[in-house]
Amino acid sequence: MSGNPASACATGSVPPSGQVPRSLCGLWQRLSLETPDAPRDTTTRVFWLQTPTLFADIRVPSLRAVRRDRTRLDEYACDELAVLAQQDGFAGRTALDGALCRWEREVTFQPPTGVPDEGRLTFQGEEIVEDGVHLSYRERWRRVPGSLGDWCAWRGDDGRYLVAAGDWFLFVRPRREARLETAASLLHLGAARSNCRDGLIALLDFEISLGRRRGADAPWRIELSTLPFREGCSLEPDERREA
Repeated sequence: MSGNPASACATGSVPPSGQVPRSLCGLWQRLSLETPDAPRDTTTRVFWLQTPTLFADIRVPSLRAVRRDRTRLDEYACDELAVLAQQDGFAGRTALDGALCRWEREVTFQPPTGVPDEGRLTFQGEEIVEDGVHLSYRERWRRVPGSLGDWCAWRGDDGRYLVAAGDWFLFVRPRREARLETAASLLHLGAARSNCRDGLIALLDFEISLGRRRGADAPWRIELSTLPFREGCSLEPDERREA
């Protein structure tokens, strides 16, 4: 695994050159998404955790009504797997140039689209308005209380990410298949494979978990995850040892 864990964590302050400013750091919850061809979305649960260097993002549709009493993906029925395939999220590095923000997605839940993730940001106190550059959209974000303070940003050679700010963390463990071909969606990609169900299970084995941290010796509890059976669990010590 790469990086020096001790140097990855610090108390939030003015970042060195090349890092994003403190005003962008913290955990942000999306309030709404507006696009020209769809109704205004205010129900999808979307959270973006930004540190001075790395970021992670999780997006869970509000209608994801799958059972949490499973312990593995292969215990879900086909219709439940199809619901899980509608989730999204990603992690990588962030670059801010004036109002222009670019999120370099290094690991992604959904297949790549080929469109750069860039937006123009307008800061309004504890809220941000983001207008798309390459796609027509507007997202409104609000910073979550308790997400300023000590931060952590770590990336492993295996593609895992752990980012944290204040009381909050986002943990990302990508699927074994590092690069996916371009496709309309994860569901379309799974359907195109010879064994649809097994192919979809392999594609869905991608964890993005949002939760709260309570100190080095206290459990870090997962509150929202792309793997529903992880919700309510604690981040394992080996998953958070770099923090």
